[in-house]
Amino acid sequence: MPTGCDTYLFGDMLRLHTGFCNGAAPLSATVASRPETRSSSLRLMSPALSATSAPHLKKTGLRRLPRRALEPVSGLDAVAPLAAVDSLIGILGAVLDFLARFVGSVLELCVAGLVLKKVLPWSLLDVPGPLGKPVGFLYYILAVYASFAEKFFDVVLDGWRFLTLSASPSESTLRPIGPSWAELSEDLERMAALRTTVPGLFSPSRDALRLFGDDTPETVRVVFWRDSAVWCPYCMKVQLFLEESNISYHVEWVNMQSYGDKRPEFLRISPAGLLPVCEIDGEVVRDSDRILKVLKRLGLARQGYDIMPDTGSLLLGEAEAAIDLVYQLQGSWMSWLRSPVSDAACRAAVESRLDAVEDVLARRPEGPFVLGKFSIVECHLAGILERVAASSAYFKGFFVRSTPSDRSAGQRWPRIQQWFSALEARPAFRCLCGDFFTHSHDLPPQLGTCAPNGKGAACADYIDGVPGCGAWLLPLPAEDPFEPLPLPLGLVEQNDGAAASEAAAQSARLEAAAAVMRNHDAVTSFALRALALPGMPSVRAELSDPNRGSGGGDDDRLLVDCALRHVVLHLLHGGGRAPSPDELPAALRQSGGERWRESLRYLQRRVGVPRDMSASAARQLRAHIGAVCVL
Repeated sequence: MPTGCDTYLFGDMLRLHTGFCNGAAPLSATVASRPETRSSSLRLMSPALSATSAPHLKKTGLRRLPRRALEPVSGLDAVAPLAAVDSLIGILGAVLDFLARFVGSVLELCVAGLVLKKVLPWSLLDVPGPLGKPVGFLYYILAVYASFAEKFFDVVLDGWRFLTLSASPSESTLRPIGPSWAELSEDLERMAALRTTVPGLFSPSRDALRLFGDDTPETVRVVFWRDSAVWCPYCMKVQLFLEESNISYHVEWVNMQSYGDKRPEFLRISPAGLLPVCEIDGEVVRDSDRILKVLKRLGLARQGYDIMPDTGSLLLGEAEAAIDLVYQLQGSWMSWLRSPVSDAACRAAVESRLDAVEDVLARRPEGPFVLGKFSIVECHLAGILERVAASSAYFKGFFVRSTPSDRSAGQRWPRIQQWFSALEARPAFRCLCGDFFTHSHDLPPQLGTCAPNGKGAACADYIDGVPGCGAWLLPLPAEDPFEPLPLPLGLVEQNDGAAASEAAAQSARLEAAAAVMRNHDAVTSFALRALALPGMPSVRAELSDPNRGSGGGDDDRLLVDCALRHVVLHLLHGGGRAPSPDELPAALRQSGGERWRESLRYLQRRVGVPRDMSASAARQLRAHIGAVCVL
């Protein structure tokens, strides 16, 4: 990660603007807080179902909602008088905007050419023929300035796709007849009664105040500035330390440069725009390592929750040595991730660092962590090692964690597997950890580039839900073939593997349904961005477009809203099975099929973990969207 960790991928769905977290209503059933822990807002992550709850579903009075969706309006209302005019105006605007963006890209290429003209060896650009030199020059620019080329072709493809969608026939005016969001919410309320309470859960993208013990908002001494998309491992390090030390704090969110502009009030306290930043007793403290040292020096950790060894102790020296090893691992991993050459040597360096981590963990047989019990070392190691595991599998086909597709990691690094399992049993880490899809797409805009070596192609296709690979569809396998997903916290102690697995899947489906229902209007608007032109100016993050508005018309909104309600209906009542074609409402099958499917797929690729929901819930939501879109 670069210094400052300017990051963002799904950032245009951030908490206070649009997406799942837009000033949303709380989940139907909240989590009971432990006596020493409180939060000013309700938890995002759904608690788990107990494994024995499935047989009692009939006792809750749940009803199977009818498969109603949209119905054409009869009579004169069936035709929108201005539909043709609106369509023509939309197409004309799209053409003009497309031409403007096309000319802008060409001008960028010309400017690049003028800059390079005096420094390039022209002999390298010779191409046979009368236009050889200009053609060779343009080819050189496109090859060297990949970002210009990428932007150029993005303009062409986005413009063509938009014009194709805009040219679709205008739909009849439609009206929704059910199941309504209110009906779906009632069913979630009944099912939520079956969920167990899990103390300590919170949302890093929604909980603006974390209180521990007897603290009140007025007595909080720490203001924590972190990235809105919850990408940054350095922000994760600080927040994990605050949580595990039981230090009360306010949270302020700020964009990273790769997905948006920074808030002026943040730039006043951090002119360089680097994250994380803490205001501790009014003093601005920058740099994650320095923040942790100041928190320790001021003794803000609650009694019994001090996770940093005291100065002069033997454990402090051991912790510092382990933290140095974390930075060595980070350096080797980033070198390999960004390098298209020396693949074998870079891989050997990463393996050597992982062997060293394994040896350090093996020195403490009394516990799974580096110092035996959870300490500041885990705050440093957690964010790095989970990103190493995700990106190495995706870009290099190299597995740090044991998965059904590759068990070798479990044999070579068994203590690292135990360390991950112990870490995932802690609520603070579970609320802050991402999934393979999120990390694999949030790292390139942070690092500038990530270089695949070809060996991870099958894994990358599955993580991305590429059609034909079997991912993002129903029914989901009990185990993800490439990504280990832990059981929900309430089921960690469950002995019956099959029952625990089914209860975990049901819990994840409820969490995904609740996240969509909590803010369904904003989610619908966000999905409709697929029917609009890309926003300007653009940002570095591939899947982020904060300046893009919603597209389509009223009928498109009704169709997308209907499709989302059908997705949620199946999340609540489908039991994880694939829906049959006759379950899709006729209006969705007959009207605007490509447009609403395009919108749902746009949403499907922009679900952020942990910002919007947990990894298991995101897996369920992506698969249910995929299952509806293929009908």
